[in-house]
Amino acid sequence: MKNVLITEFYDGCEKLIKLKRKIIENVGMSEEAILHNRKINSKTGHRENKIIYSIIK
Repeated sequence: MKNVLITEFYDGCEKLIKLKRKIIENVGMSEEAILHNRKINSKTGHRENKIIYSIIK
């Protein structure tokens, strides 16, 4: 039986996105999808994309 691990986050801060992607990809996860304009940031009013990563163990 295989397990699927999934993580998802929004791309509101470019500096944090680069760090998150580096960490996630270093543990072997791969990008599965980018859901464009999935959320409006209440502080900035900008639309943010949802980024989804997964790995099968």
